[in-house]
Amino acid sequence: MSFVDELYSKHRALTAEIDRDSRKAQDLMTTVAKKKRAVDAIEELIRLEGSEPPKPASIVDFPAPKAVGTPISETAYSILVERGEPMHYVPLTREVLVRGISIGGKNPPNTLLAHLSRDDRFYRPGRGTYALREWDPKARSVGVRRRKGA
Repeated sequence: MSFVDELYSKHRALTAEIDRDSRKAQDLMTTVAKKKRAVDAIEELIRLEGSEPPKPASIVDFPAPKAVGTPISETAYSILVERGEPMHYVPLTREVLVRGISIGGKNPPNTLLAHLSRDDRFYRPGRGTYALREWDPKARSVGVRRRKGA
């Protein structure tokens, strides 16, 4: 095996580890975000009942890692931050491709939608339009359906 072949092998192994670790980090960040939303909802209910919610002394707010999503969702995130407003997924797909990120799949716009739907930083304010949850943390995505009896 040549030196270059060894480098390629090491590169593939490290890339696979990064992907695996990124998925774990994303899952953990998703879990933390859900729990924070539940705490916020409980605190709001306590306020509505006329009491003051307890001060969380034990919750440590760790900074989110810079790259918790895939390169595709990271690029989409940076595009939306630069734009400062929601975008339809078709122009968003074009912009991601222009920036040199390969989306892949038979239908790149649908692949982009799959990446965005798995990332808690995005939500759909309208049909086909995506925005950043940090712009409106309490917003519900139009794609979220209520369960019967909930």
